[in-house]
Amino acid sequence: MTRHPTLVGLLAAPNLGPGDAEVLDALEHAAARGWTVRVAGPDGSAVGATTARRLSHTSVPDLEPWAPSMFGTSAARRRANRGADALRAAVADADVIVTASLDAVAALSATRPASSNPRPLIAWLAAEPVTGRRARALLTDIASMVDLALTSGRVTDAAANAAGLPVRRVGDAHALVDTEQVIDALDALTRTTATDDAPLTRRSVVFAVPDFEPTIGGTTRQSRNQAEALAARGGTVTIVTQRLDRTWPRREHSGSVTVRRLGPMHRNRTAMKFLVVRLAWWLRRHRRSIDVVQVIMYPDFVLSAWLAGVSDRTAMCWAGLGDATDVLAPTGRPARALVRAFRRRVMRKVTHVALTPALRDELTAMGIDKVAVIPTPVDLAAFHPPDPDERRAARARLGIADGQLAVVYTGHLRALKRVDRLVDAIALRVRAGVDARLFLVGDSRADLDDRRAALRAQVTRAGLDDRVEFPGAVPDVRPYLYAADVFVLPSDREGLPNSLLEAMACGLACVAPASAAGDQVLDASSGIVPPSNDPRDLAAALTALDDPAYRARLGAGARDAVRQYSLDAVIDRYESLYRASE
Repeated sequence: MTRHPTLVGLLAAPNLGPGDAEVLDALEHAAARGWTVRVAGPDGSAVGATTARRLSHTSVPDLEPWAPSMFGTSAARRRANRGADALRAAVADADVIVTASLDAVAALSATRPASSNPRPLIAWLAAEPVTGRRARALLTDIASMVDLALTSGRVTDAAANAAGLPVRRVGDAHALVDTEQVIDALDALTRTTATDDAPLTRRSVVFAVPDFEPTIGGTTRQSRNQAEALAARGGTVTIVTQRLDRTWPRREHSGSVTVRRLGPMHRNRTAMKFLVVRLAWWLRRHRRSIDVVQVIMYPDFVLSAWLAGVSDRTAMCWAGLGDATDVLAPTGRPARALVRAFRRRVMRKVTHVALTPALRDELTAMGIDKVAVIPTPVDLAAFHPPDPDERRAARARLGIADGQLAVVYTGHLRALKRVDRLVDAIALRVRAGVDARLFLVGDSRADLDDRRAALRAQVTRAGLDDRVEFPGAVPDVRPYLYAADVFVLPSDREGLPNSLLEAMACGLACVAPASAAGDQVLDASSGIVPPSNDPRDLAAALTALDDPAYRARLGAGARDAVRQYSLDAVIDRYESLYRASE
């Protein structure tokens, strides 16, 4: 039998305000459906109203004075915290809190412990227009605490959407709030997390990541996959990233996650330092509603978490072999040595995630011992071996002839990836009489040592213009993986690349030297790990793959090997890590 949730209606002031009557009506409807209900509010006329409806009442302080002062001076915040124990007690066992007051949500934020799980779901019944600078600013400040905004249409969705809130209509512009629809919405909100005896949980996770959509790349895909998977399990997930273009919205809903973009819109050294400060301020303002900060790839965001006072609930994911050495290793330059020593000290306060054992060993050498090995996840449902029709169609669209060897690379065209060596390897195979084509799927960014023009010039010098294609950055790489015979990743340095795992998931024979993390995921049954990324070593691996039967065996082995990196398996490990940190 499913456990009925506990619903608490929270009133902000002694006198009933806009929406409070609808909140009380919703409590009555919830009680009729078998929910455990209670109202919490200051003593006054609200008590009489709730008594008339025979609802259990818990007295709490007058909440309206709290919000204006909670972001003010220290003295103001101390005044705002009076009565916090009573408010915590009033909502301690709540699964869902519904209120019509932004001040009430702000008070919950102010009284919430620094890190707690489970936390109640919070629904805001928007019963009056959000007007005035103070109300709009308050809505933005508390947005991360609100799980659902309920509106009858008298309040436009614009304010809630601007703050990044999920919105559910519970009436229309010409009608009062439909309280049955309110309970339907709350029921839908809780259903995904309700079990027979387990509490309803909503872990709030913030991903701090330098790159996210609309940019394309491995970091973006990794962040998207993890965030969506956590949100699907009932979590509240916000991705905070850099806003590199004025046309990109500062906040938006993207799938089941909220995206918040911060300036500045540059990638030079000064701008990135300013971004660290901007992120610290954002985390500081929202720290009471955050359970976990997940930093991906950019270690200085850990400094942001430390400045915001949330380093004890921060996990740093290291994405590239050598990155830790670059930013933490001792150096003989005095100023840089001081910065790195401070950075190492801060890093020891957080939990670390290494994508591979090799990355873990590198961190251990830097004096960091709180390291969990959790690999990059791959969506095995999205990336799968093509059926014969899919493969024929993909090859036909790309003009790949029967018997022609199609080699594919996916990723940035930057110097670190050493795509130039793959081009040289293809030249060796073509000169040996092999009918081969190479697809370099990806593009460059100016801040990532752009090599596209140099690669094009190299292809022309080698006489390979009809053999090497540059499709550019594409939103979906699967058609190229479906059409290919072999995937090659020639990088000088990788952690656990999304591109390699995705190719394995599509059943491709893969070539990746140890420098590209091939030794971390491939063995004799699932791929080839050449001695180096020298063009001759890459060409020798491609020569071995001239045999279609051998390619097929390695492709099947790659698909089997990659199952351990499934999205569900990886998210299970992250959730265990988060629980251990609470």
